[in-house]
Amino acid sequence: MREIAEDIVGRPLSRPPWFPQSVIVDPDLACALAELHACLGHDNVWTCEMEQDTRLVAFLAGLIARWADVDGLPPVRYESKGIVRVRDYLEANLGQEAELAELAKLAGLSRSHFIRAFQRETGLTPHAYLIDRRFRAASRLLGRGDAPGDVAAPAASLTRATSTACSRRGWA
Repeated sequence: MREIAEDIVGRPLSRPPWFPQSVIVDPDLACALAELHACLGHDNVWTCEMEQDTRLVAFLAGLIARWADVDGLPPVRYESKGIVRVRDYLEANLGQEAELAELAKLAGLSRSHFIRAFQRETGLTPHAYLIDRRFRAASRLLGRGDAPGDVAAPAASLTRATSTACSRRGWA
């Protein structure tokens, strides 16, 4: 992506482009993304690699040209370091139960502020994030060929209902 951004601005960049908005309303880009997806995703219709690459580069170039900030630095949020600590902790302890108060303390925030900050940073509440990470870890292990009994530890708290809900939401 940095290479495309450098082509657009005509100079080397010290870092990849940064997008200050997490949700972009751009009908033209949405159409280009849908066409790219269709080009890449049809099993029964063959599309040559050059067309796929051309559509991908054109989409990314449009995205960067319209919406990227290539010079500014992303804002540093107060809670970012604390949220990173919590995410690292959760990743290292997927099979363990986590207490909200402990996670908030690890982030250096009150429980209510922690929930809002975590959701703002990750897009999920802490509980939904933990379930998502457990489900993804279990799916990855099963896809690798591990026995279901060996996969049970990382997904320890995934009930059948939760597992089904995760599958339906496409979190797998």
